[in-house]
Amino acid sequence: ATGGHGEHTHRFIDSFMSLTLISAPALLIAFVLAGLLGAIITPARASWLGRGSAPVQASKGVIFGLPLPICSCGVLPLYETLVRRGVPTTAALGFLVATPELGLDALLLSLPLLGTEMTIARLVAAFGVAMVVALVVGRMVTRTEGLITDDKPAEKLAFTARIRQGLHFGLVELFDKTIPWIIAGLLIAAWVEPLL
Repeated sequence: ATGGHGEHTHRFIDSFMSLTLISAPALLIAFVLAGLLGAIITPARASWLGRGSAPVQASKGVIFGLPLPICSCGVLPLYETLVRRGVPTTAALGFLVATPELGLDALLLSLPLLGTEMTIARLVAAFGVAMVVALVVGRMVTRTEGLITDDKPAEKLAFTARIRQGLHFGLVELFDKTIPWIIAGLLIAAWVEPLL
């Protein structure tokens, strides 16, 4: 019995280390992109995502994430940046759910694996799920406005100062805020993987 427990522990550690090493580059890129996105997309520039009805906002969030080759583990930092910039909940949730599923990289990977018809069905289903989640969950989420607390508005800072501020947010503040949840997800995945 002890050997079996030790073997399970060894597989758990191997799985955790493997998943960590696989996800680390994507997470690093996501934290850097989140910082740069925060520097480039000021609240004024993000305001277009908030125009229109809830379905229009959700659609804009989905479309905004289409060209980004971001995996599911890397989309959370970008979502946090959009929320921090004052993007409405429905648009941010549409972005969060759709980006890993509808990105150009996912499309290019799906075509040879699934064929044209199944890829189209997959994209339509992913778009529908993203819209439903954005609209339903968006109504349940309490929105906190005005998350940027700097003395100077982000638009008035020099571009290099905004980049430094954005990278500090992405690589320090956002990392500290999200990494416990990412580690929890990796631990759960490492625990489940040997069982499967």
